[in-house]
Amino acid sequence: MFIYISITIWIFIQIMFVDSFTERCNASLLTVKHVSECPTDLTSYERSAKQMNCQNLPINFTNCKRFEYHCVLSEDLTSLVEVCAPSIGIVGNVCAKFSKSLRSIIRIHTRNCTQCPWWYNSTTAFNYSVCYDINSSQNQITNGLQGSVKKIVYAAVFAVLCIFLVIAWCLWWWCREKQIMKRDRRRCMAEILPIRRKTLSNQSINRYLLPVATDPLVIVAIDLGSSFSGYAYQYTADYQKETTKNILYSSWPEKNVKFSEKTVSCLLLNSDGSLNSFGFEAVNINSKMLRDQKNRKMKNETFSSYSPQDFFLFRNYKAILCTKDFEGQTMITDETGKKELPITTILQESIRYFSVKALETLSAERNIKREDVYWVLTVPAIWNDSEKHIMEEAAKMPNDSKHGGKS
Repeated sequence: MFIYISITIWIFIQIMFVDSFTERCNASLLTVKHVSECPTDLTSYERSAKQMNCQNLPINFTNCKRFEYHCVLSEDLTSLVEVCAPSIGIVGNVCAKFSKSLRSIIRIHTRNCTQCPWWYNSTTAFNYSVCYDINSSQNQITNGLQGSVKKIVYAAVFAVLCIFLVIAWCLWWWCREKQIMKRDRRRCMAEILPIRRKTLSNQSINRYLLPVATDPLVIVAIDLGSSFSGYAYQYTADYQKETTKNILYSSWPEKNVKFSEKTVSCLLLNSDGSLNSFGFEAVNINSKMLRDQKNRKMKNETFSSYSPQDFFLFRNYKAILCTKDFEGQTMITDETGKKELPITTILQESIRYFSVKALETLSAERNIKREDVYWVLTVPAIWNDSEKHIMEEAAKMPNDSKHGGKS
């Protein structure tokens, strides 16, 4: 829009103040002849044009278009001249003159002509005798300059006004977009949790694994991935200001790595199905149990305290959801291939682990409680409704499962 306005202003200035419409012809300089008077009607014009004989002059005017007879004012407006030159359109109710510097017929922007139409061909200048009044031309030079100054001022005011309108429009658009973003954020706050609980009463809501917070202080997003999982959180005050900034996450210890934004998707459950550990910690505990068992067998000792076979170990179980059709309490086999648990139990314990970890972090930072958190569960876009329903059911399960300690 600003470009269009700039082009319009440029064209306006070109028309009003600059001799931009020219047909330059070097051959015209060889035909200039000062005269005492110019034709004032068509008959005298044709007679003078025949005497000038512009079309048959012994000069090279092949590069000049419409090489025609003219009788106009001189460049300094002090005399009349006859000249053979290309004709042009005179725009703006003004007279015409021949400019030696531009080698062309041009408009006189300082010489107003009340008889002249808004546009006319330069060869018809003889119809407007007021343009041949040299004395009047001298008087109008000063007035024309003053008029030009006024026009320049008007043009400058017009340009400033256009710029102001553009800036005002940009500010209005920016404020409008900001209001739309705020509205979308509020709508997102109401719809972001993909768990439908409209049928639950306020008293029953808090009995579930991920309760609904009516006035949340923080948003926690849990991402259960096929290979890696983790969580991130953002305080509501920061979310309302900027949705993509001040998003925090917890670091996970890993061997030979200073920290990691996510932990490996590996779940270790106790023999009764309660949560033991998750991620790198679950891998390390299971590896330690296997090493201890191997060492005891080598020493012919009985593995009396605990055995890896007594635990459930699940890896990359989320990927299984995309390869099978699940209905109800579908069972998933663990790493040993001998024991199995319902998929909803596995997902519930995984969600439980990250919710507990997130609450520990938030409680240490700002004394955040469970009912102050707005929970978000991420699901892949390619999942169908049945797969999403399994994740929903896992999050809606009662929050009364056992929490086993580390073995």
